[in-house]
Amino acid sequence: MTIEVKELRSGERYVLDNPVSANFGAAEVFVVDIGYGGLQIHHPLPIRIGSSSRLVFRFGEVTVATNARMLWSHLWKVPNSNGKTTYRSGLRVEDQEFAAAVRSLIERKIIHPDSESLDRKRKRLIEKERERSDKHLVKALPTETTLASEQLLLIQHARERLRANPAEASRLYQQARTADAATGVPEEVLAVWEYLERTISLPTITRVFEGKA
Repeated sequence: MTIEVKELRSGERYVLDNPVSANFGAAEVFVVDIGYGGLQIHHPLPIRIGSSSRLVFRFGEVTVATNARMLWSHLWKVPNSNGKTTYRSGLRVEDQEFAAAVRSLIERKIIHPDSESLDRKRKRLIEKERERSDKHLVKALPTETTLASEQLLLIQHARERLRANPAEASRLYQQARTADAATGVPEEVLAVWEYLERTISLPTITRVFEGKA
């Protein structure tokens, strides 16, 4: 059985050039990305969700040893080098020393920000919306109480990306402003709407911008 949850991480994620061998309790695992509050791992055998164990791994001269709890786990689509199925799981770490170790890894440039994370999320959302359309399902617009966390993060991250790239934001606005629904909508909202390929409604994006989501 595949168990999967939506990623709710709001902090920066840092990726590794190559997975790093680690131990989660007695299990041998591989660290694939890391953040101040946790990390993601690959492992060949299933591990019980909710389990807590000692996590130990080493990056160059930096050794990390902390307690971690597995929040989610699912079968990974890409087989490992042996052609066998592997698992991808998320671990939560609540340890100030762990956060300090992550800062040290960043300062040493051993890990670097995952700049492609938003694009991957955006593509997944677009694919989901298209699949729903292909199946002729009616998609209800999210309300203030039902706005998906994944959509909220997409909007927030898209806004930050476009604020850092005003030329791209202007180009997307020019593309979106001719739409019938664009009348009276702020430029920044339209740019984000276009960036997300119009898969999230303008009222929803507006609510997030106004802090009402």
